[in-house]
Amino acid sequence: MSATGLEVLDRTWHKTHEWVNDLRDRLGWSSDRDALRLLRATLHQIRDRVHVNETAQLSAQLPIMIRACSLKGGSRIWCLCGGTVQAISSQRSNTMSAI
Repeated sequence: MSATGLEVLDRTWHKTHEWVNDLRDRLGWSSDRDALRLLRATLHQIRDRVHVNETAQLSAQLPIMIRACSLKGGSRIWCLCGGTVQAISSQRSNTMSAI
């Protein structure tokens, strides 16, 4: 029986732990939290510097939980339009910040 009741969540949870543990071990660190912070910061830098289509292709290969961390807080809004990914610059306005 799966831990969460959903196999997809169990797989991504397991895969995320593998990625974080592998990074931690390669760096010789003892903290999973620090390894996850480094992974997230690195993915944020990549996300902000490469073309939106390349970012989409990269994120599609990541475990769901890591993908969510890497896209969170971005300066782009992602939308699927006719099978292609488009980025729209997010501009904060008074109306959006009021929501």
